[in-house]
Amino acid sequence: MKSLKLLQNQGLIEPWHDSDIKPGDEWDKEIKAHLRAANIILPIISFDFFNSDYIHRVEIVEAFERYDRGEVIIIPIIGDSCHWWDFPRMKDLQALPAEAKAIDDWTDRKKAMASIYEGVKGIIVEKRRVEAANQRRKAAEPFFELGLNSTDFSDKLEHYSSAINIDPLYFEAHLNRGRVKSELTQFAEAIHSNHLRLC
Repeated sequence: MKSLKLLQNQGLIEPWHDSDIKPGDEWDKEIKAHLRAANIILPIISFDFFNSDYIHRVEIVEAFERYDRGEVIIIPIIGDSCHWWDFPRMKDLQALPAEAKAIDDWTDRKKAMASIYEGVKGIIVEKRRVEAANQRRKAAEPFFELGLNSTDFSDKLEHYSSAINIDPLYFEAHLNRGRVKSELTQFAEAIHSNHLRLC
């Protein structure tokens, strides 16, 4: 699919299709290995798809087992104009091209390919954004824990600030740092007040 080639050229995907199986390879073993390694699965919905026992018995079962575990994203690509929505589980997924209109039904197939490209790229970009955010949170959490466990206000402030520098969207770190700043201000005001009384 040419629209996926553009994504490959951008380094966003490493596509694999069963047509990539080389002579002498064990096709069943190769297909299962790639199904288990894939981050995104794009089943091409066509009449051949529905007529394949292997797809229904092996590929779709493996794909949805991983999907149910949250390990993979499945995006149906509607190739032929067929009653794909009657297929259990598949009908619940958002399909491409836009409005789940089969590629064969587009008067301009290039627009259908563009729709697939934009849809898949959007999913990849969002997936990478979430992964990056999770990595930042994971890296910031040890500093947040240090802040929670510290008994010194200055140390708490430093640890929470370090967590925020790593993950600027760490709401709890912002909240706790604000509390520490407030406590430091109150403490400073109390010392100042006591000093005035002593004078």
